[in-house]
Amino acid sequence: MKITVLIKQPGKPARVSEIENTLQSFQEVIEGNLEALPLSYDVLLSHIPDICAFCNDEGKINNMKANFLIGNLFNGCYDVICGPAVFAGVEDEDTVSLTEKQISMIKKAIKANEVIA
Repeated sequence: MKITVLIKQPGKPARVSEIENTLQSFQEVIEGNLEALPLSYDVLLSHIPDICAFCNDEGKINNMKANFLIGNLFNGCYDVICGPAVFAGVEDEDTVSLTEKQISMIKKAIKANEVIA
């Protein structure tokens, strides 16, 4: 089954896409092993309910291009996501399609925090 996601490649605008809701499809987009980013504590994205971001867990080690910043609400630490990222909706513990409102909010948040190299 395909779901609607938002894909953010480094140096490119985020784009809406439909992908199969499988581990393999997510790994193809992010070009490697999957890491789920906990966004509930992220100062930049936490206001967007029911989403999860996925990135390459070895993006930095593999010298992938910097993409966007994430930050922690509690300790003020920031980190950069390197390589492609995929945003999907979350319902219970399942990934689901993003809503139009979620897509709009994510685009706005990551555009403001994009790393320009």
